Amino acid sequence: MSLEAPSLLTLPPELLVEIFLLVLSGWRQDFWDIQMAESHIRESFILAVDLSRVCKHFRTVALAAPMLWNNVDMCSDVPSWIVRIMLERSGQTSLQIEVDSATDSRVFKPELHRIVALVYYRRDNLERFDVHAMPMLQELYIDCENRFHNDGHIPFISALSPLLHLRRLSVLGVSLRIARRYLRPTLTHIRFWLNYDNTPPLADFLIALGNMPLLEKIILSFSTVVVAQWPMEGVPEVTLPRLRRLQVIQGNLACAVLLQCLRFPVSTFLSKGFTYYDDDVYGGPELASAILSKLSGLGLLGSISNVDELIITACSTNLRSKVAIRALKNDAYVYDSRGRVAGLSLTANQALECLCSFPPPQFLRKIRYLTIQTPDNSIIGIPELPSTRLMARLCNLRYLHLKNAPTLWYGLVRLHYRPAADPIPHTTTMPFPKLRSLNISNAPFRSHPPRIGAVDLGDEEFIFQLRDMLKIRRDAGVQLCSLYIWDPIDFNGEEDAELLRAYVMEDVVFENTSPESSVCEDSDPDPVWEPTDWI
Repeated sequence: MSLEAPSLLTLPPELLVEIFLLVLSGWRQDFWDIQMAESHIRESFILAVDLSRVCKHFRTVALAAPMLWNNVDMCSDVPSWIVRIMLERSGQTSLQIEVDSATDSRVFKPELHRIVALVYYRRDNLERFDVHAMPMLQELYIDCENRFHNDGHIPFISALSPLLHLRRLSVLGVSLRIARRYLRPTLTHIRFWLNYDNTPPLADFLIALGNMPLLEKIILSFSTVVVAQWPMEGVPEVTLPRLRRLQVIQGNLACAVLLQCLRFPVSTFLSKGFTYYDDDVYGGPELASAILSKLSGLGLLGSISNVDELIITACSTNLRSKVAIRALKNDAYVYDSRGRVAGLSLTANQALECLCSFPPPQFLRKIRYLTIQTPDNSIIGIPELPSTRLMARLCNLRYLHLKNAPTLWYGLVRLHYRPAADPIPHTTTMPFPKLRSLNISNAPFRSHPPRIGAVDLGDEEFIFQLRDMLKIRRDAGVQLCSLYIWDPIDFNGEEDAELLRAYVMEDVVFENTSPESSVCEDSDPDPVWEPTDWI
């Protein structure tokens, strides 16, 4: 025997109101889900009206529930009688209102004391000079994206009022000179689009952030052209101890500077608290350098595990694939940029330059495993590896894996030719003296070296150049223990393996399938963050 399901009409009014609110939640956006000119307050109102028309009981419950009517659209194209009905039905509950540059402020003036969220859209070039104090305002959303606002003030909301309760601020299309008036110490969330010619000096912007110590979430968008002209002099270091989310849209240089200048909890950086997104994949290596510096612990509040392995996925001339930086400790991931940093461009040569120049040397001295990989074998140029800096920083490297990355195969061989050519033996430091294992993937062993500009790579096939390098290491007393060759191209099996085996301490292994290990893992574990995500 089954019990008959209770009718909605028998539910307590309080529970029915909760159901109504749940239905409305599909249209009622969280304040930070509002995207430029895409508010759904009007749809929420229409749905609330539809619910109240279902039956007499629903109407009685809906009219007695002011929280169903406290999202009020007051834009100029909404009839005034609808606004009045909404305000009447909302009783004395707190209000979230939406206005535009043509809204008549007399409509909401009697309700100033209960406005907690204000959404303002500038839809025309009309100048408005009426401003009001909103003492309970907690959330302010200003969208002048389509019509840049550079007047002396924002309509409706007085910047002279204390705004003691303001917690969340979103500013699109407004200069810092005007927005600064709303950058209050009480803010916990800020979203700011800095995409215009009057982008403020970097120092000014960071000082403004430093005056908001309670910040928990920041989302910023920059103009790369403008940021490239930022003066770096006098840029302060800013500490934000409560920061849990930092999202940057566009402007890899600006993002790099922010990472260098902002001090925030280590958990924010290592988790998905830091994200970067850019549609254009042509940024320089500055952001990669800043990420590596952060992995060393610079500018982080709290301790970070001593990383002993780096995996850098670089791009090539033909495939500007997803660049990734991964850091591990004892085979466990400490940091993985995949799904967090999108739109970063970094070649294999630039990756080496980052390692040689930017992260603190003491950080790289702890690296024992290094993988650099590219999506194909296209060659940009053969780097002149900076041996002195590279040796000093990666002095404890035990394992090196070059997957594709042909620029580095030849660069590594040429790096060994220098000490071998020294007229006084053993006076020049041998590259990577502690290196014990070398992995090479997808290398054309029987191909002649490419012609790259003025760089002379000789006429010998790569396998003979690799043999010479192994011999140099053996003669210098730093012989490799193992050589692994994965997915070789033009490799004559045991014949070529025997050619190399004489100079390797243990064995030469060649396989047609790369190992499924952390150093060769290419799968993307998470989708790339989209810029609409905020909370």
